[in-house]
Amino acid sequence: MPSTGCPPAGLEGCAPLPPFSWEPRWVYGLARAFHEGAPLYNETHGIHSCFLMYEEDIRYVCEDIGRHNALDKAIGRALLDGLDLSQCVLFSSGRIPADMMEKVIRARVPMLISNAVPTDKAVALARQYRVILIC
Repeated sequence: MPSTGCPPAGLEGCAPLPPFSWEPRWVYGLARAFHEGAPLYNETHGIHSCFLMYEEDIRYVCEDIGRHNALDKAIGRALLDGLDLSQCVLFSSGRIPADMMEKVIRARVPMLISNAVPTDKAVALARQYRVILIC
């Protein structure tokens, strides 16, 4: 099973992520895919969605009542399938608090997009660890 390169707990010892090259069209494509293809969210507006894109292809659409759970499902499926998370982009339907940003950092995902706002601490963590955060 792939390793994230971080110690078992916390962010201490996690290095900043390397530079990541991305395209603005990915942001628009993921936002469009969310509005068109999150079936439970579109039906209820009470479910969170997380899309994981790898090599410009949306590989997973994970939904759950909790935004953390949707994120965990997407990252977990990618890990189980052996995807290189350093080449992935995540889109989340919920706001981005610091603990969600910590999960993204520990997973070594270089880019997180959301249709909601991040907390100040999440922005600070994104800057510190060089995660591209677009909300």
